[in-house]
Amino acid sequence: MNNIYLVAAVTGLLIAQAAIDIKTRRLPDRLNLLILVTGIITMDSPADELAGMLIVPIFMLLTNVIVPGAFGGGDIKLTAAVGLFCGYKITVTGALMGITASGMYGLVLLITGKKNLKDYFALGPFLVAGFMIMIFHERNEVFYNMQPYQIVGIVLIAVGVILFAYYFHDKKKRKDEDSVERLRPKSGK
Repeated sequence: MNNIYLVAAVTGLLIAQAAIDIKTRRLPDRLNLLILVTGIITMDSPADELAGMLIVPIFMLLTNVIVPGAFGGGDIKLTAAVGLFCGYKITVTGALMGITASGMYGLVLLITGKKNLKDYFALGPFLVAGFMIMIFHERNEVFYNMQPYQIVGIVLIAVGVILFAYYFHDKKKRKDEDSVERLRPKSGK
């Protein structure tokens, strides 16, 4: 992960993944593949990067055995691709940040009654936020010298932005559903 231009390209791919996942709840394989190929091209510490590609995805797969559907296939593939590009430290820490943030978001949805335990929401944006925070932390002296409480603050800001995007996505979805409902013929008696 030495070339800042490739880091910028992967960051762009991650942002695109988050936006697409918010809208469709899908993480396109093509974008995961681009991140994976970038990881292969830039590989400088094979043991670190291969560990990054395997540690969190294996944990996610094992979790899916215990709790079916806990993680989507796209989330697992995204984590593997980022792991190959970034190595295990960034991937493990970023995934933990993202999963924790998504858990907090899910708890808010449960408490407010907007979702129940059988509902799903996109995990990708939360993973992307965690990965990007760790990538910038690794690449930038300002981030590198931050205290843990400052990093937590950045995570909370990132979660706030994601929640804001979800709110407007849900609002538009409700508006679209209302429009469709008005167009449906009423059953007459």
